[in-house]
Amino acid sequence: MLTRSVSYHNLVEKNKAAGVRPNADDKIPIPFVVVNTDSKTRVEVEISENRSDVFFKFSQPFEIHDYSEVLRRMDMHRVDLAEKRMRGESSAAAASASGGESADSASSAADDAARLKGVVPEHLVPFVPPCVFG
Repeated sequence: MLTRSVSYHNLVEKNKAAGVRPNADDKIPIPFVVVNTDSKTRVEVEISENRSDVFFKFSQPFEIHDYSEVLRRMDMHRVDLAEKRMRGESSAAAASASGGESADSASSAADDAARLKGVVPEHLVPFVPPCVFG
């Protein structure tokens, strides 16, 4: 949950910094999934009448990635990105200062606790075990 929160925070801040204000039709709502397969794959899609269920049938192997995986592949889960944006630093300075660690990497517990405390939204803090923040 923390990694997703950091990813979402970084994505929002990245879009704000880029001045991105897409039209409603250009937005991709979260959560989403991305389906990846060969371009020659035949895909059959069925949607239930109430639009609550979607059924896919693929003629070849495929991969499904949820939004948290897509954001992770975009490096949005990196705590150093959130720190940099909070301080207004350049990405090189933030990566150097933090060692480029990610929210789920194995760095010192004290460093991780300090990083996470700075990027965890206040409404999620009650759900974080006390030992996480040291």
